[in-house]
Amino acid sequence: MRVSLVAATSSTHGNAMGGRTIFPAFSCNGNTCTVTAPPNAKVSPPGWHQLFILDGPTPSFSHWVRIGGDPGKLGNWPNFPDFTRPGV
Repeated sequence: MRVSLVAATSSTHGNAMGGRTIFPAFSCNGNTCTVTAPPNAKVSPPGWHQLFILDGPTPSFSHWVRIGGDPGKLGNWPNFPDFTRPGV
């Protein structure tokens, strides 16, 4: 089992300049896992990331997580069942 964080990026001319995937440390106990956040902004800049759990080559559905502060001052997205997150 592995955990991956994929940074939310946009691309121009085929290049996603902020694109990165990291595999942070984690531990599990039963059905609960704890993921260790990246150590600093050089490893993973603050912002939104997709969190995946991988069982061999098979990924889970992702969950959006925000690492660090809110540099774009976007605020938290509403947690309502009928709310569609923009761009998702």
